[in-house]
Amino acid sequence: MRVLLIGEGSHDIGPPTFDPQPRPAAGVVSTLARRVSPAISKDSLALAWTEISNLDPKKRKRGLDAKVETAIVLSAMKYGLDGTVCVADQDRDATRLSTMEEGQSRGLNLVRQPHAAACGVAVESIEAWTLGAPEAIALVLGTDAAVVQSHYRLRDVESFYQHSGKSDHRPKDILGRIAAAKHWKDSSEFRSAVAEHTDVAALKQTCPRGFRPFAEKLSAAFGPR
Repeated sequence: MRVLLIGEGSHDIGPPTFDPQPRPAAGVVSTLARRVSPAISKDSLALAWTEISNLDPKKRKRGLDAKVETAIVLSAMKYGLDGTVCVADQDRDATRLSTMEEGQSRGLNLVRQPHAAACGVAVESIEAWTLGAPEAIALVLGTDAAVVQSHYRLRDVESFYQHSGKSDHRPKDILGRIAAAKHWKDSSEFRSAVAEHTDVAALKQTCPRGFRPFAEKLSAAFGPR
């Protein structure tokens, strides 16, 4: 199944093209989505949230619900894809997922053919889905999981917030320090490699508020059923 994946940016869905057109799907969200639902094709496409408004011919719609609705219509009716997957950072907005799912319902009601869809939020940010896999990080970096976890507590990954006043609570900073310690750079390539080696069952346990429900919705929409 070829799908349209919507995410925050390069780390989530892969590097952009030169204009607001779908890019080849890559990044953490795309990789983890395929790990959960192998039916999702490797030649799927992706757009950033900020690109959707540029592709909306009415250019009047605002909010994540409207963007999810537009994404589904674009995916099904413009690009002829089989499904749409939307992921956003929660960023301490507890209503974000329900807002996205309202848009999902409206979008699916507008398309004229069968179309699968799933929405999810990363709590509080997509970095939790990388930090939540210390064994995979260690494998990519060629070190031990205990060394990786010396930088943070695994149980805290869904509470880390990039705008925290403490640097050891900022997930991007933590990932940067972990990568730099082994002469790597925190990049889309690094995070995608971690996602490729992530044990999704373990990540569901580590991220029960964000990744687990997202993975369950993916499985329900795209299989395995």
